[in-house]
Amino acid sequence: MMLTNYICEKIAEAGYYPGIYASPNFLYNYMIPSEIGPYDFWIADWDGDVSWEGDYTMHQYISDGVVTGISGRVDIDYAFIDYE
Repeated sequence: MMLTNYICEKIAEAGYYPGIYASPNFLYNYMIPSEIGPYDFWIADWDGDVSWEGDYTMHQYISDGVVTGISGRVDIDYAFIDYE
């Protein structure tokens, strides 16, 4: 079993919703996505188009966004499903 699956299972057992956050580069070069269990992928890809070819449910498309009332850089994401 991949360590990623083990950690996600423990998170789920504790009552939380596990997911995998990574850049396409990290997934392609350091993980085996086909061996990761049924967990959502949150892809960090700031180049415009997502270079990840697999399924994903969230996309972090910028890491230096601006939000009124928050000082400093802000990550901005799209979610493609309705998380509770």
